[in-house]
Amino acid sequence: MSGFDNPFDPDTKLHRAGCSCGRHHSQADHEADMKNEDARVSRVVESAVMRGLFPDDQMRR
Repeated sequence: MSGFDNPFDPDTKLHRAGCSCGRHHSQADHEADMKNEDARVSRVVESAVMRGLFPDDQMRR
């Protein structure tokens, strides 16, 4: 629904089909994408911690 649609119009859909954010075709697709996003954030944090603790590249390996 666009921000300018009339919510009182009986022909206007108030809820889009799909997930809660509106970007995915289903809630299952949304959940799978969020798991991938969480895994990516975890890898970024792990990498930052390792670089902070071991600034020398050879020590990290």
